[in-house]
Amino acid sequence: MGEFIVALARIAGRLILVFAGVTAAFALYSCTRGGPPRRPPDSPATIPLLTSPPIIGVRLSAGTDASQVVLSVAGPYEFRRHDTGEVLSRGESLPASGLTAREGACLIGTTPLRGGDVDCVPGKDGTLRVGETAYRGSLRCIAIGNRITVVNRLDLEQYLAGVLGSEAPLDWPDASLEAQCVAARSYALWQMRSARSRGADQADLTDDVSSQVYLGMRNETDRSRAIVAATRGAVCVFNGGLFPTFYSNTCGGHTEPAFLVLPNDRPPDIAPLMGRPCEFCELSPRYSWSESFPRKEIASRLGAGGLSADEVTQVRILEKAPGGHAVKIGVATRKQSTERVMTGLEFRLALGARKLMSTKFEVAPAGDSIRFTGNGWGHAAGMCQMGAFRMGKSGFDSLAILKYYYPGAEVVRLYE
Repeated sequence: MGEFIVALARIAGRLILVFAGVTAAFALYSCTRGGPPRRPPDSPATIPLLTSPPIIGVRLSAGTDASQVVLSVAGPYEFRRHDTGEVLSRGESLPASGLTAREGACLIGTTPLRGGDVDCVPGKDGTLRVGETAYRGSLRCIAIGNRITVVNRLDLEQYLAGVLGSEAPLDWPDASLEAQCVAARSYALWQMRSARSRGADQADLTDDVSSQVYLGMRNETDRSRAIVAATRGAVCVFNGGLFPTFYSNTCGGHTEPAFLVLPNDRPPDIAPLMGRPCEFCELSPRYSWSESFPRKEIASRLGAGGLSADEVTQVRILEKAPGGHAVKIGVATRKQSTERVMTGLEFRLALGARKLMSTKFEVAPAGDSIRFTGNGWGHAAGMCQMGAFRMGKSGFDSLAILKYYYPGAEVVRLYE
């Protein structure tokens, strides 16, 4: 892990920025030219002025618009009003209790908390549990009508220690995990700033694949904490600004322009996200796959003609990205006179992302079914995780991995 810090130290001093009157030297390596473009102050791309990790809010799927959330604290705790910090109640410990909402107010068990937006703040970090899962930081509890939503609030570095082992096996090489950590930190900051620039107040990220998989402390280990510490504050930037450092499991031989394969995310059309051939993921167990779907099932999943009242006669790939992933797909059914056109992403999600593993596939009829034979697992934008694993095994350091998958990007340390 020392290689990451040493590599940054060798190139320190090439970018000097002033933060609120304090001069901070950023560690930087660069393969771009020219100064940063002018950007609006609230743009997600603007590098935040930080001297320490920001506090982020992660909406927990187990407590999103729920009727009840089971909450416990193994030690002292306080419930506080979120807006003022006023202490509403406190205790020496909180046994597993139902957190609910009634007419816009939070209740713990049968006890009203005199507010609809309260924070549960444990006296000792890591003693808070939602269900069976332990979390660092505090828990924001938001009552909307008779439903409850909970948001884990913690600093970015603590969050990453939980994300790392959920997004990659912790027995991977240091270099691979360091690259994964920098990508995850960069992506979290991009999402945080995107949410706040839209005026989002409750949460910056989610705990699932809509952001990054985060299971609290469940996958946090000494190794994950060490990798996070070794890369502390390091993020990818391009032309002086943040960008969404997408990554997926196996690209299937070529990463793709993000704007083509992730149109719903509206990613920027920039060099680090334009895709490139990948020669490192061929040994992935998900490099090649095949799957068959009954024609009626495809129609049902696409919502064509009712649940089972129609069947697909043909699936055509109308447009491909440079690496072969489907960008536009045409679907013809027996009862519809016109072909339905959708994005490759829409088609894959409709059929199920764990069955149709990517949009890089060929189509062939198979009687009453249609067979898809393809490569890779995931959207194929940004870093190929299995490629990063193989690069680490082959002796590449983390900066080389990041430079390979995000061409033209730089790595800077935002805070120590």
